[in-house]
Amino acid sequence: MESNKEFAERKALLDGQKAELVRRAIEFAEHVNPDAWKKLGKTQFTSLLEASTKACCVEELQLFIKYKKSKKGSENWIYLSNGLCNQIDNLKSIADEVSEKAAKQIPDLHLELTRLFLGYFTWEACTRTTKK
Repeated sequence: MESNKEFAERKALLDGQKAELVRRAIEFAEHVNPDAWKKLGKTQFTSLLEASTKACCVEELQLFIKYKKSKKGSENWIYLSNGLCNQIDNLKSIADEVSEKAAKQIPDLHLELTRLFLGYFTWEACTRTTKK
């Protein structure tokens, strides 16, 4: 179990990455086909966010995303699935950099960064799926 000091250090390391994660989430959302946003609902993103909180590893979460793509009537997830999995893979480099700066391996850092990214992406996605 983490000590208070370890928890504070971990939180500071994650907080230091939040602006980059927000930037990446918005940038990714901007590359989604605008027509897709009309067909995607908030509940789909809410289920993605819920899955991220329950996943015990990045691979489990990526499998859930691929599952969403395979469901009948989920044509819009085809782009999102590949793109989200690529984004998640790319977050590994941030996790590695943070661990290197901290001079120690930080357990589950890639997963935590992924959860934050998906949270920010969900917020952005919901603003785009809201009918005006």
